[in-house]
Amino acid sequence: MCRFVVYKGNEMLMADLLTRSDRSLIRQSYNARERPEPLNGDGFGVDWYAPDTNPIP
Repeated sequence: MCRFVVYKGNEMLMADLLTRSDRSLIRQSYNARERPEPLNGDGFGVDWYAPDTNPIP
């Protein structure tokens, strides 16, 4: 199952969303509730939008 995080707000570290939170993507990948096997073998990826670099997302 693919997992997505969308964040729009004040600047913050990616680690606060991806690894440090109790419901982070990393923790969800290792404790999937939707499957009999708890490990989500699909993993995860990271992408970001930097409007200062390119105004087109």
